[in-house]
Amino acid sequence: MNARTKPDFLTSQPASLDMKFGQQEKNPVLKHMDHLQGQLQEQLDSLNAVVESMQRISDIMDRMAKKKRKLNSTGGVPERGKQGDPAGHSP
Repeated sequence: MNARTKPDFLTSQPASLDMKFGQQEKNPVLKHMDHLQGQLQEQLDSLNAVVESMQRISDIMDRMAKKKRKLNSTGGVPERGKQGDPAGHSP
């Protein structure tokens, strides 16, 4: 079936969508709601980017901790503050 043989009901928008769009252009409340929805979507996108960055940082820190444990278990680099406090200060 090509574009010439398609029935009109498949190619045209329903009247309710046309009416809704027309009302949206005229109604300032609906325009404001659309604007707010756009702002919220931008904020959500930003938050998702932050979460992804935090996940990457967490993954990097996990890998670093595993390497440190591996070095410490083989007698490589000594841990700081093993005999003193956890910050590495001696008494």
